[in-house]
Amino acid sequence: MKEQLLEELKLALLDMDGDAAVCLARRIMMAEIPPLDAIRFSMMNAMEIISEQFDEGELFIPQMLLAADAFERTMEVVSGGLASDDGEGKKRAEVYTVEGDIHDIGKNLVASVLRANGFQVLDLGRSVSAEKAVSAAREWKPDVIIGFALMTTTFPAQKELIDILEEQNIRDQFCVLVGGSMASPQWASRIGADGYASNAFDAVRMMENLLDGTHQARVVNG
Repeated sequence: MKEQLLEELKLALLDMDGDAAVCLARRIMMAEIPPLDAIRFSMMNAMEIISEQFDEGELFIPQMLLAADAFERTMEVVSGGLASDDGEGKKRAEVYTVEGDIHDIGKNLVASVLRANGFQVLDLGRSVSAEKAVSAAREWKPDVIIGFALMTTTFPAQKELIDILEEQNIRDQFCVLVGGSMASPQWASRIGADGYASNAFDAVRMMENLLDGTHQARVVNG
């Protein structure tokens, strides 16, 4: 039953059927299937397929907006079952989608998984300028900043964040990760980021590893 429900949720998201996805998410929660399983085996799998279809020109912006709506509505249901502790003393992560990107599916999945793993999360939303991300970081003082890029026209904005941090002489105050379909370990290394997270669960592991070194050792994945 668990596998069937998870597969049906994945297919509903691929069909961009928000009503069906929400119904299935509720059934999954009622069946006491772990929310992180729904994220890992349904939502992340669907997101990867949709991102590939967009990259290959099989989907366009209107379909991506429909997909984003379906994912957001589903996440509202699934995230209700996640443990969340935003209290004092927790490690902090600032997440955002770079300026010009029209959906934030991957960013939302990462934010939810981070919260479930004890991070305080400042979610700046979608289409956020590098200047705004740096300004928020100066005020909120996160341990980690992760920016997501999903299109070839927007992924240079990840480098812009690094450039601004360096110009303001605060680069060493933050670990910086890059994510999204346009990012890669090679890109992270090229722009001077601390690493690349291919999915939400990798992001958590990488952040934990980086922060164990209290920012002293900047390690680039790949």
